[in-house]
Amino acid sequence: MKRVVVFGASGETGRRVVARALEAGHEVVAVHRSTPSVMAEHDRHTIIIADPLRATDARKALVGADVVVHAIGPKRGSDARLTVSGDVMEVLLTAMKEAGVRRLLFVSAFGTGASRRGFYAAMLWTMIRRRMEDKERAEALLRASGLEWFVALPVILTNAPPTGRYRVGTALAVSAFPRVSRGDVADLMVRRIEGAEMMGSAVEITG
Repeated sequence: MKRVVVFGASGETGRRVVARALEAGHEVVAVHRSTPSVMAEHDRHTIIIADPLRATDARKALVGADVVVHAIGPKRGSDARLTVSGDVMEVLLTAMKEAGVRRLLFVSAFGTGASRRGFYAAMLWTMIRRRMEDKERAEALLRASGLEWFVALPVILTNAPPTGRYRVGTALAVSAFPRVSRGDVADLMVRRIEGAEMMGSAVEITG
């Protein structure tokens, strides 16, 4: 059992990571910016109210942590902070090194780095360039950190039930509008909590 700290636990993907990690038998610290409407009811589920952009808050959340999951991205809307993935990454990496936490798992997006190919990726860079640049910046910071890391590159996320039949790899063939369940992304992330498989790599995931 590992103590897993999930930043972005109130998001659609983050909530599923929390649930899947609990199912897998881990202890989970779910970091929320504000008090959630539904509080923890599991003896291995702790809620912490913290701002991941504040170093003191990040350090507080990381006490006793074994693994960190960064599932924070820009919110929808014209007032969204479009540098939030990279800004949070900077804070977390510093806090993790101070706390001696070695492993970080990051939910990024298909279309960054080597996955920037084909119609779907071109569409993303046309429509949400600044968000994609932010994801690439966060990934670059993580790669240069010297920590153990894993990056998931999901395509269009859906709230459909997890299938357990998702495809992962590099240079995957994807359709013009590819989709994957957030539950399947959560499963991929939780499987990286322990062991060395796929660590130090950015992996595409699609249904």
